[in-house]
Amino acid sequence: MKKLCSNCNYINEYDAQKCAKCGCDLNSAVVYKRCPECGREFSVKIDECPDCRQTLIVSGTSAAMIFDENSQKDGIPVWIPPPGICLPVIGIIIAWIYASSHKKTMYRDSAVNLRIVTLLGQAILITVIVVAVRVLMGYI
Repeated sequence: MKKLCSNCNYINEYDAQKCAKCGCDLNSAVVYKRCPECGREFSVKIDECPDCRQTLIVSGTSAAMIFDENSQKDGIPVWIPPPGICLPVIGIIIAWIYASSHKKTMYRDSAVNLRIVTLLGQAILITVIVVAVRVLMGYI
C-alpha cells in the first residue's frame, strides 16, 4: 500500500505522515469556503461573505489517496496487441487477393472500390479495438 500526495503527486510509503517531497500532511484534508469576490476564506458553516454578500465556494485540498501498487493497471494486457495488429492486416491482405484474383470478372472500378472500402473498414476496426482497450483499461 502507498499514499499519493494530493499536493505534489509524490508516491509515499503507507505509514508516512508527511510527504517526503513537499512536507504536506498526508492524513488530513483542508476544507474551507472562499468568497469569489474578495478571496477571503471562511469556515464551512458560513454560506455568504459578510462583506460582499456573495455565495461562498467550497475549496481546499484532499487527504492523500491510498492505493495498492499491485492492483493498479500498469499497461495493456499482453493478449490484446497481436490480434489488434494482425486482424486488420489479414483483412486487407484477403481483400487485396480477392480483388486481384477476380480482375477478369470484376470491373476495375469495383476492385478499387473494394480495396478502399476494405481499408476504411479496417481503420474502423482498429478504432473500435483501441476504444475497447481503453475502456477495459479504465481510461474512458
